[in-house]
Amino acid sequence: MLVWAFLREMDFQKRFTYRSIESIGYYTRPDAPWPEKLTVIAILAPFAAAGIILALHVCREWKSAWNSREPWLGYFLGAAILVILALCCEKAFKLVVAEEVLETGVALMFLMLTWSSRKTRQASCRR
Repeated sequence: MLVWAFLREMDFQKRFTYRSIESIGYYTRPDAPWPEKLTVIAILAPFAAAGIILALHVCREWKSAWNSREPWLGYFLGAAILVILALCCEKAFKLVVAEEVLETGVALMFLMLTWSSRKTRQASCRR
C-alpha cells in the first residue's frame, strides 16, 4: 500500500493515460482502448489485492486489538482521519500544500502501523 501511495504522489495514476486510472470514468468512457484498460487493471490488481488483504486483516483483528489497546489500531485510525482531512483540503478548500503534508502523515501512520504490529505478528507466529 505504501508503494501505491508513493506512485500516487508521483501522479502515476494519470501520467500515462488521458485521465486518472482511479476514476470510474476512465473505464466507462470509450476514450481509452480496451487493451490499455486491461493493462491498467493488471497493474492495479496487486495493489487492490494488498488493500483487500489489509482490510480483511483489520476487520478480523479489530475487536481483539480494541480490547487490548494495541498501538496499530491508533495508527490505523489516525491514517483514516488524515485521509479524510487530505481529501477535504484537496477537494473543498483547494489547499494543495496542506493536502501533501497530510498525505505524508498518512504514509507515516502506515509505517508506524507496520512497525508497531511486528510484536503482534511475532507473538502469533510463536503460537
